[in-house]
Amino acid sequence: RKLDWIRTSTMKYGDVNLQLELLQQNKFITSDCSNESLENLLNLLTLPDLKKLCKSYKLPESGVKNDLISKIIARARQPSIKSYFTQTKNNSSGETLLRGKIYEMLGVVIKVENGPYQTFSRCLVFFSYPHFRGLERDRFSDQLALVSQLRNLTFPAYEIRRTKIFHSREHFLSYEAALIESSAMMEAKEDKNWDLALSRVRNIYQKLKIYLADEQMRKEVEAMPDFLRRFTAGGCYVRALGSGIKVLKKTEQTLGEAEACLLLLLDQRLFSRHRRGEWFEELALLYQHNIKDNVKATQAVLRGLRDEYIDLVSRHTLCARAAMLEGRKKNGLKDYLKDALAAQRGLVESLEEPPSVTISQQILNSSRPGLKQVYVQNSAGGQMLSSVEEVAREHFRHQGFTYGGHDEGGIIKSLIFTCFWNEIYGETMADGNGLFHSEYQTMPLDWNSETFYDRRRENLKSKL
Repeated sequence: RKLDWIRTSTMKYGDVNLQLELLQQNKFITSDCSNESLENLLNLLTLPDLKKLCKSYKLPESGVKNDLISKIIARARQPSIKSYFTQTKNNSSGETLLRGKIYEMLGVVIKVENGPYQTFSRCLVFFSYPHFRGLERDRFSDQLALVSQLRNLTFPAYEIRRTKIFHSREHFLSYEAALIESSAMMEAKEDKNWDLALSRVRNIYQKLKIYLADEQMRKEVEAMPDFLRRFTAGGCYVRALGSGIKVLKKTEQTLGEAEACLLLLLDQRLFSRHRRGEWFEELALLYQHNIKDNVKATQAVLRGLRDEYIDLVSRHTLCARAAMLEGRKKNGLKDYLKDALAAQRGLVESLEEPPSVTISQQILNSSRPGLKQVYVQNSAGGQMLSSVEEVAREHFRHQGFTYGGHDEGGIIKSLIFTCFWNEIYGETMADGNGLFHSEYQTMPLDWNSETFYDRRRENLKSKL
């Protein structure tokens, strides 16, 4: 499932020694781990194994795995008495001794060779690009789960009309490389390894700058419909960079880099145009709260409200930011900027306020900020502590609704998708390109694209 060493002693596939020997003879796998670092080798050991090693070095056995590994490596690299009487330049003898102990504990380990792994990985990417969503490290396990559940899953019936997406080998390889780079950044962010995530974001920023400066590449992308552009290196880099802004905002020293990344995203109009509203809001927030520059925040809001690709919801979000900037007393804006904000807000179409119900309930006094709030309700047997969902259900139960479920809007979404099933899955072509390339898709390729609604506007209106 991922390119890593596996201890054959932990494999639970019965007797597979003969098969492993054949794979090794044909150079599909290797058992030579001599080039691995001490840290990587120690990470292959279990916690009890590491404690045994600590005991052999007379080190404390308490602590988490990473702490034990650090202690063992530090002890192995300490100069021995012998080193004071020889002219060796390093402590290789201590490390060699440690390696010997690790090999003895590990037993035989195997790993897929880089060449075959890369081939299998590329085949998997090419096979699953129309329907896979998630991190690269999960692609294999997700596809394995999909195959194992085929008899239990029913996919929508639609006509498959495949389109040529990758116009050359170089196109596909650049997409694959960007996919791996982007996924590595997302994994570091998910694992809260902020130093590594920061390094990945910086690398992606530089690669996107180079990509956008390539005129030939720009022309090729411009010729593609919007919903297929995400299967390019540029599409991967833009999505990853948008997600990496939060990494850059974590320290004051990298706020300038966050600004540069947002400006780069907003200066291009090839990819993720439906995200432009979020980027303008993020830029205005960065200027107002982090950099403390209300003038630049105002300019970002004005630029966003004038942008042709901003949807109505994003315009209203920016209008709320504009109203906040207009009303500031401290470090207030000059009149001409306030007038400009008011004028742009006046051009935005108003939205009808949805019906709402306000429920009042006493909060438990011991509730603390950051924790889930607990409410106190009166019942026949006395007082009852409830969550916000239980308070809402109890309110409507008193109004005659006998059953209530907490589904985060799932029922409403299911009803809407059922009503518009034909409009979603009936369209198999868009701009001369197929929307369904795989029998395992749960949605058309233009789902979430900015033109999904435009392509189905008439059909949706007639259904309504």
